[in-house]
Amino acid sequence: MRPIPYKGNGKHIFISYAHKDSDKVYPIIARMQADGYNVWFDEGIDPGTEWDENIAEHIDSCSYFIAFLTANYLASNNCMDELSFARDLDKDRFLIYLEEVELPRGMQMRLNRLQAIYWNRYDSTNPPFNKLYAAPGIEVCRDDYRTAQPTPDPTPSPTLKYVTRYCMKCGKILPEGTGPMCPECLVKQRAIDAINRARPVQPTPQPTPVQPTPVQQTPVQPLPQPVPVQTTFHQPAPMNAQGKRLKKRSTALLLCWLLGWFGAHRFYEENYVMGVVYLGLLFAASFTQGISVIGMLGLWIYDLVMLYRKPEFYY
Repeated sequence: MRPIPYKGNGKHIFISYAHKDSDKVYPIIARMQADGYNVWFDEGIDPGTEWDENIAEHIDSCSYFIAFLTANYLASNNCMDELSFARDLDKDRFLIYLEEVELPRGMQMRLNRLQAIYWNRYDSTNPPFNKLYAAPGIEVCRDDYRTAQPTPDPTPSPTLKYVTRYCMKCGKILPEGTGPMCPECLVKQRAIDAINRARPVQPTPQPTPVQPTPVQQTPVQPLPQPVPVQTTFHQPAPMNAQGKRLKKRSTALLLCWLLGWFGAHRFYEENYVMGVVYLGLLFAASFTQGISVIGMLGLWIYDLVMLYRKPEFYY
């Protein structure tokens, strides 16, 4: 049976839904109307009136706002405008999820503060109308709400408003004056606690003491004394009795072999006269190439033999 929108000036519920979801929404509206709730939806717009203006007036005049969220709802600009307008007017809102949808991050941040029911998670044979009717503020939209209210006492006493509470285990509505769990869940919890108390307590194993490892005292060996190094580098040549520095034979031999034609060994011995003689013979050999060469060769051989016969240091 197709529901008929509410017509009147009383408190009513505004239904926001996508037309593609009418086959899921209309049965819920029909059940709510059968239970005495005044429900209005967009099928009640009078022909010839402006659609946007009519929707805005009914949202402004409604006492409760219910949105049926689906993928079709999120894709509809009109539905999103209705939800935003109800939020701007600070209306009491309630969300009913007909299917699993992923909300945009900004919308999820705003809607997480609202009460909601995931209708699709309940058995179709036992829909959660009791949770819907337990939402705070929705009771004012029933036909018998005014007649069911008691006559106020001329001298009212302050009373506390009862807030609907749910069982922390199964989610059922708790009657007033009960604890955080319903009687059935409380019996189950007590049975679980009794089983846990009956279990033997396993003793905690004591940690094995750690034996300290003895430290071996190693005697300290004294460091070896450094051995003085006898350096033989750059020792000056010894002196003779007259205080003059002696010449080294190996140096003289090296000069004689390499630069003997120029009299280098004679200049090393400070015998400058013979050094000049070598240079003179070398100059003469460049012109005569005879006696001078033989004379310089004989002189060079003589000096070489005499150097081999001298001691390491001589003068």
